[in-house]
Amino acid sequence: LFKNGEECIFKYKRPIFFEGIPFLLQQPDLIDRSVHFDFKGFKKGQKPEESFKQERERAMPEIFGAVLDLFSAALKRLPETSLMAQVRIADFAALGQAVSEVLGTLYQENEDFSTRLAEHQKSLRLRSMEGSPVVLAMLQHFANLKTETGERLYHWEGTPGTLLGVLSLGRRTTAGFPQSAKGMAEILQRFTKTLDSIGIHIINLERHTELGNLYRIEWDDKIGE
Repeated sequence: LFKNGEECIFKYKRPIFFEGIPFLLQQPDLIDRSVHFDFKGFKKGQKPEESFKQERERAMPEIFGAVLDLFSAALKRLPETSLMAQVRIADFAALGQAVSEVLGTLYQENEDFSTRLAEHQKSLRLRSMEGSPVVLAMLQHFANLKTETGERLYHWEGTPGTLLGVLSLGRRTTAGFPQSAKGMAEILQRFTKTLDSIGIHIINLERHTELGNLYRIEWDDKIGE
């Protein structure tokens, strides 16, 4: 009973829940591993907490039994489940698709649980840009970028430090902006996938200069819409 045991390796997975008033998901990697819910609150029918707890306890056996039945049926279907879209949380998507099939969820043509999850995560990545002042400034700058003759440009080339200087020029405040070229490079890397989804392509040319690595950023005519 009191002997020291041998080395043991425990493997487990446990979801983590965050809640808050502001939008909490800012990092694209976290977004790709998350499912987000917006709760609009109760408009009517609020109950005292004690009354709610009593009703929940009475309903819990039936709810738990239904969940177990659904989970059992989904696990049986899981080995035959296939996905239309590639997502980071593929195991979750496969289980979600199996549950959808058991429940008889109706999807449109060329759509399944994984495609809806991918669209959900894309919307979250776009929403995360709203919390980045420097990304919003970059979108505005590129939308208005023109040649000396007034023709619209669809590309920019330079270093992260140069881009940071251009975006900071003439602004009353640079709150939320990175404080260095390295910080700007990290933002470009962090939002590469998100910006790519709206037609802005960030390319690291891997050519080093005295001011840092050169980047080329290309976009289509829909930027700024």
